[in-house]
Amino acid sequence: STTASERDLRFMRCFLIGRQRYEKSVPSQRIPTFAGTDHMATTSSAKLPHLEGLRGLSAFWVVVAHLYVMFRLPEVLPVAGPEDGLLGRLLGEFGKLPKDGHLPVFVFWFLSALVISLRIHRPEEPDPVTYIRLAALKRYFRLTLPLAAASLLSFILMKADAYDHHWLAMQPDLTAHPEWLTRWFNFEPSWWNFFKVTFADVYLIQNSNYDFPLWTISPELFGPLMVFAVYLLFHRILRRHTIYLIILSSLFIGALSVDAYSHYFMFLAGYLYAYVYHSPDTIRLRAILNSALLAWAGLLLTFVIPLLITIPTALDTFLRFPLRAITLTLAVTNTGWLKRALSVRPLSILGAISFSLYLIHIPILFSLGIHLARIWVQPGLLHPVALCGILVVLLFASSYFFYRLIDGPSQLFAGRFALRTLGATAARPNQNH
Repeated sequence: STTASERDLRFMRCFLIGRQRYEKSVPSQRIPTFAGTDHMATTSSAKLPHLEGLRGLSAFWVVVAHLYVMFRLPEVLPVAGPEDGLLGRLLGEFGKLPKDGHLPVFVFWFLSALVISLRIHRPEEPDPVTYIRLAALKRYFRLTLPLAAASLLSFILMKADAYDHHWLAMQPDLTAHPEWLTRWFNFEPSWWNFFKVTFADVYLIQNSNYDFPLWTISPELFGPLMVFAVYLLFHRILRRHTIYLIILSSLFIGALSVDAYSHYFMFLAGYLYAYVYHSPDTIRLRAILNSALLAWAGLLLTFVIPLLITIPTALDTFLRFPLRAITLTLAVTNTGWLKRALSVRPLSILGAISFSLYLIHIPILFSLGIHLARIWVQPGLLHPVALCGILVVLLFASSYFFYRLIDGPSQLFAGRFALRTLGATAARPNQNH
């Protein structure tokens, strides 16, 4: 008989061998640098580059939504009223998408769960339990280190009184400005508050942060941990799919009254899709059914149903965000030409820097962006669309350097920390004998 520590060491050895074989079988993605090319760390989505591309476009979508509201960009399609008919109102709904910053966030969450869960459920994964241990150990550091750097940037800008969003909110053409233009950054920053908020409160207290897009970061930490717990608790149970459906239904019911439940609904939905995707019982069914057609039909229904019938506000919100994000992701990832389009090199790079772009775009827009608007756009020297183009280029360049200097090294540190911690934990009992 073997001891628990010997089993842990064997699991660890098996996992590392499997990981090395996997990384050799998958060409590592590359990202250009001024010195040539540099290998990125192979991620769990390396075999699914279209997911990285979709993640990058989602981050860019959030930036566009904030630019739309901040600088009152022209409407893509006019807002339609009831007299314009179903088609006109449907086109009006599509026209609202560029300034809808919530929908891509739900896509983020679903993608996070999907990438993690596909890795857990794939048949060639040598040891899902060890993978879960490593992923759980590194999750906090992987998120917190770049988050702390972005929050420090915001902290310094606040100390320097460089945020000028109140001027933007007082402009006559922004009479219907959203609350976040004036509600945020209305406090005196302090070092104690910075450390408290950045390393703890941002995960535990809603809307407690130095960079308001970070309201999404708590589900990014606890959502994957919930997925890991669900797998570890139920993956050996024969009828686990029944338990999964019960948990998913409970989250759905809770989401109708508490928004936070809808956030975690996305993670469990991503987990269940990965489970179904790798299930032998559904492989034949997926071969018969047209998954892309079903997903596109489901996506269309999320737009049409609110236009045809009156539904409760909570159900309408659930339809517009969680269900629309899920069907959009599945429609894109099951359509061959879209998968190929999302797998191109520029979108792969955008996917790599997507977290960096998400973290630093508000500090840059609220400082440099608004300053340029005051000196260029207000006197009529530059059109708002042209300014937004300049800011997008600056954001991409800044995000690239943020990734190279902070986010990428943070991922490596988190991975090494998890490997060493798990290895030390497994080896420690042996040292006592």
